[in-house]
Amino acid sequence: MSRRFDYGTVKTTVEKYARVFPRPLPSIKVPVSKEKIKLGHKFIKTGEGRCYILKAALTSLFRDERIELSKYTALAVRPYAERLIQLAIEYGDCHKPTMETCDYWIEEKELLHKLFKVNNDNNNNNNNTFMQCTDQLYCRI
Repeated sequence: MSRRFDYGTVKTTVEKYARVFPRPLPSIKVPVSKEKIKLGHKFIKTGEGRCYILKAALTSLFRDERIELSKYTALAVRPYAERLIQLAIEYGDCHKPTMETCDYWIEEKELLHKLFKVNNDNNNNNNNTFMQCTDQLYCRI
């Protein structure tokens, strides 16, 4: 008698979050690098330093709507910003998991209103990407 593992009890990540985000989001129209872009923090050498840099860049991007970044930081920040805007448009501010996600990535809580109301109204009739990165390494929403 062979012992077999019961795969029925293990939920995949997609199944686990299927009820939380009921409608699948379309893929973002931003080229995402296959390799992880290394962002080094001066003092924090773990993955937490990468999150710290991404949070700071996302917060300043939503606050100022136009920031200047290095090429690799801009390439790393852009998919996160696109997904946050896409979640805000699709689910709105009444959806608890969306609010938790935006609350994690945006450090200033006053900017959540700006993300859900102001940027949402500006980007409703835009079917291209929400962010534009130019050769001068400016990112703007």
